[in-house]
Amino acid sequence: MKKRMISFALSLTLILILAIPVGAAVSLDDTVEPTTLETIHDIFTHKGTCQVFDSNGNDITTIFLQRNQSNYDNENFAAIAKDMGDNGVCTFEPTQPTAPTIAPRIDLWTSVTCKITMTYKYNGTKTATAETHPRVKAYVHDSTGNFISVNPAVLENSKSGLTGATVSGGGHDVLIDGGNSRTSQQVHFRVSKNGKSVYSNWSTVWWAGQNTLKATRIDLVGSL
Repeated sequence: MKKRMISFALSLTLILILAIPVGAAVSLDDTVEPTTLETIHDIFTHKGTCQVFDSNGNDITTIFLQRNQSNYDNENFAAIAKDMGDNGVCTFEPTQPTAPTIAPRIDLWTSVTCKITMTYKYNGTKTATAETHPRVKAYVHDSTGNFISVNPAVLENSKSGLTGATVSGGGHDVLIDGGNSRTSQQVHFRVSKNGKSVYSNWSTVWWAGQNTLKATRIDLVGSL
């Protein structure tokens, strides 16, 4: 009787194995936070404009795409999310402003924005991705299009990526140079929950006449 039961269990196992096509992808996206999944899709569908940084601020776009392309093709999103969490991945993607270019007829205020994200760990091994859009507002000269004054960046449309967590931060150390044709500043991006916080610092640059805000990740610190 025992031999028959063992034989039946073995046969059932073989049937289940054979029922899965060779090379079939197993989708693990149900284990990935929605904001992280959204960021993964952004990275792989905006390869020409999206930059990927590690926890030390190094640009790892090429190597990250190479080592995760097959995971993305096979919808193994959990493996990509783990990579992002292990390396403290942050991304930057330019976002078009309301006005297509800076071409004022009179001195006026105008602004640009971009999208930045940071993937962080919580509860030890789980990962979540926060997102924000720093917007920089500047007063621009009529005849040259150069900067007269620039406001610190304000974070817009922020998502913490984790229920109960809050987002804070903004711009500081504003500088105008290059004959008033270039403005730069630091942007601080923080997520907090239950007395813990994780944050990333960014360096941003906006050239007069351009409609994009260039962001470079400096670092990422902490976990929730």
